[in-house]
Amino acid sequence: MLPNLSKEQYNLNKIHYFSYHGQVTNAFQKDCEKLLLAFERINDLSFKAYSEAWKKLHFGLVFSGQNVVEERKFFIEACFFVIKKYVVFSQNTAVQVGALYTLYALYYKQPIKVKIRCTYDEYTHLTKLVTKMQQRDVNDVAFIFTKLMSEDAFQFVALPNVCALEGKFMWQERKMVNNIFEAVKKGDPIVDTKSVLFSKDFYSLNCLNDVSEDYAKGLEKYGFPKQDCARILDLPEEIQILCKNMDRTSESSLSVKVPIRTSLKKKAFASRVNAPR
Repeated sequence: MLPNLSKEQYNLNKIHYFSYHGQVTNAFQKDCEKLLLAFERINDLSFKAYSEAWKKLHFGLVFSGQNVVEERKFFIEACFFVIKKYVVFSQNTAVQVGALYTLYALYYKQPIKVKIRCTYDEYTHLTKLVTKMQQRDVNDVAFIFTKLMSEDAFQFVALPNVCALEGKFMWQERKMVNNIFEAVKKGDPIVDTKSVLFSKDFYSLNCLNDVSEDYAKGLEKYGFPKQDCARILDLPEEIQILCKNMDRTSESSLSVKVPIRTSLKKKAFASRVNAPR
């Protein structure tokens, strides 16, 4: 991710590195969100399922290409800081569990041993998650948290990051900011399209409208003419009506569908009885 420099070159280019730290952190956060969303889609909270998503995205290469010790320490600390946001701010249990698994995986994958800074608030969120998963018999979470605790992986502190006037600390966030899944919140057309395609409700024809709109926005975002993008949304009127009817049908409960089917059968039999012989 970072240029492969010697320590002497690193010392001469520190200003460049400090300005680049924010970009590196943002890039890791995007990769982290891809991993957590992939794990969520598996619909299995076990560590084995998480490892499948980890391997599929080649996340084990996250520390590759970094030979400067100072940069390794910075990057590892930045990774831990970013991942903890998904335990603290996310309301999605799968995302929280995936974040804890990522902390665990990166702690044992890191090339040098750096402890995970942990405030009282962060520790409270972690313990609540462990308790909730124990109640649901997801024992992988309790095992992983207990192993991290027993091996003294956490450094309990008052603040998430080091507070100092040196340049290498000034770029850091003074406190955690809830900026998780910003691409989803902003309505990124690519993210929206993927979420629809992986949705359990994709089999409803009503999703055709959603996919068409997001695909058109994506094409427009990458420079395609607006008139060509608009043609994608120009669905025939019959298909639009069918999509709306399918959406109503998918939302109706089984108790509502049964009387409708019964009435249709009665009408069919009545028409057959009254039909001329």
